[in-house]
Amino acid sequence: MKDGTINIKIGPIADQSNLSLDDEIFVKSKPFTPQSPSAHDLAGLQTIPLPGNGEFEGRKAVFESNCALPPIHYHNQNILVQVYSGKLFLHSGDHVTPLGPGDFFFTPAYCPHKEVYVGLKTTVGLLKIPDSIYPNRPTSPTALTVSPVLKALYDEIIQWSEVGEHCTTQQQKFIELFTDLLSSAKAVQRFDVGIPQTGPLLDVAMQLIAEPNNGNNLDEWAARAKMSRRTFSRAFRDATGDSFLQWRLRLKIAISMKRLACGEDVKSISYDLGFRHASHFSSEFKSQTGMCPRQFAADPHVWNVSLDLPATYQGPLDAVRGEDIYSSI
Repeated sequence: MKDGTINIKIGPIADQSNLSLDDEIFVKSKPFTPQSPSAHDLAGLQTIPLPGNGEFEGRKAVFESNCALPPIHYHNQNILVQVYSGKLFLHSGDHVTPLGPGDFFFTPAYCPHKEVYVGLKTTVGLLKIPDSIYPNRPTSPTALTVSPVLKALYDEIIQWSEVGEHCTTQQQKFIELFTDLLSSAKAVQRFDVGIPQTGPLLDVAMQLIAEPNNGNNLDEWAARAKMSRRTFSRAFRDATGDSFLQWRLRLKIAISMKRLACGEDVKSISYDLGFRHASHFSSEFKSQTGMCPRQFAADPHVWNVSLDLPATYQGPLDAVRGEDIYSSI
């Protein structure tokens, strides 16, 4: 351990047998009793306690090499995580949230989840959060949008050693302000667009990602996929969870979110995406998100937008992963 940072070297995702942890973070089996929260759901999983014995403390950890820690696990404390460098994917149930530098996420105690760390090195902050500090905490792993002041307080607090009854007056003031700001932190809203993973439906989807204003109708796309209209419609819904027309709309909205976050004009976006009028685009945007485009553009970082492109796809956009384009805007 150097400068309060824990270095963790973990084997490839496919080979969890090489998993080894340095210093005070470790993996162990945890016996369950009927009193344990969600004991039935957690049976057989692993727990990863954080270092130290304090109720409210933390430190940085560096994860080296592509890894998952471990496949599915839980913690016996609430944890607020900040990504300082690198990238990871937070898996919770059926949801996958990509996270990068500056992003925060909260994992409640005894809640199963998985983090997959991508790249050679990912540095995160791990801060234990007692129930009393975060009474309105999320009940499942959740990405949060935090204010610059809350981030600065987090960066300060995570450098402290154990915070207990003997904290200084200044530290106590920091904790009180941190508590107030954390209670008002917003959950990042998800906007996911399912992508067919194989075959002609994937080719259709990738074509529309490249040309979102393409005017071909349902029959023309079905013919391109060499399917009947009925078969194409059923297969597309099975693959994405949406009808083809609904999926096309959600794709356009997802693309518009990225462009709005970059400060582009509503009128030019609506034209480029094939809407006849900016008012039509605004109406459809609000139907999908609950807000108008300008409201979204004023605070885009409370949204996480992603396209679920298959890792094995070889095609026109293979060099540009969907999560890199559309996530963490």
